[in-house]
Formats: sequence, C-alpha cells, structure tokens
Amino acid sequence: VPRFKNFHYDLEVGDAGSTAMTKDKGPHTWPELADFCEFASKHASMIVGGWGVKHQGIVITNSWVNKHGEGGWTNYHTHPGADLVMAAYIKADTVSGDLIIMDPLEYAWNAYPAADDGMGNRATKFAARTNTVYFFAPFLRHATEASKSKEDRWVLSMNFKAIMDYHN
Repeated sequence: VPRFKNFHYDLEVGDAGSTAMTKDKGPHTWPELADFCEFASKHASMIVGGWGVKHQGIVITNSWVNKHGEGGWTNYHTHPGADLVMAAYIKADTVSGDLIIMDPLEYAWNAYPAADDGMGNRATKFAARTNTVYFFAPFLRHATEASKSKEDRWVLSMNFKAIMDYHN
C-alpha cells in the first residue's frame, strides 16, 4: 500500500521499458558483452582512481537495458549505493532525446535568483547518439528527454562499485 494515496512515480514513462528489475540476469552477465564489460570496467577504474579514491578494482553491481519508443523517456533519478554510473547509447538518432544531468547544487542556486542561467532547472544536456558512452557520479540527478524519433532508442546502463582496500 503506497504511503501517499495519490503518489505515483514511473521511472520509465510513455513508450518505454527496462530490464532493470531482472538484476540476476543483467547484461553484464551475458557472454556476448564480456569485451564491452571489460572496456567499461577499465574506464570506470581509471575515473574512480582519478578522483583520488585508492581502490583495488571495480565490479559491475548491476546492469540493464532501456528501450524508448517515440514519446518514451526515463524520469529523474539517482543511483544510491553505486560509486559510478555508465550510460552507453546502443542506438540513438539525432531526435531520440538527450541525457539530462542536473547541477548537483541545483537547490542551492534557488537562493540566488540573479544567477539564473535561463535554464531554470540548472541542467546540462549531453547528446545521446549511437555508440556514445557517458560515465557520471551516481548522486547526480538525471533523466532523458522524451524521444521524438520513430526509431527506438536503446541504452545499456551499469552501476559500478569500487573494491576498497582498508588495510593500506
């Protein structure tokens, strides 16, 4: 029973779907994606290391595929429990909608109306195009624009966790 009677929140909206609920069979477990997972893990490890986090490696904790048809999109969310997030656009044309990442200080900026940049919501858009891969911090609130394409947009996403060495 929902805590708020009229509360409703869909992560995938419109003509959209996700395999996110099939955690034990995520794409990172598929043999066909072993090379890509190695590529992604290597880059994730370099990024986390670049942040100054001393770690012994990276593991993919979850992965999923989203499909967005015309008008479909992913709602705003974050990835609690992850150390890094990746979105890889498998198929996305120029009108399939972009990735939107919010300024982590979006709420703090509300106190400074003179600093309004005209975007109102303090977002940065990143072009979602076929064969484009983005890595970003899991605490950044993000979403996708609604697709205007007649072709489906396909996105492979992964959460990464750093393996920490607390003895050194």
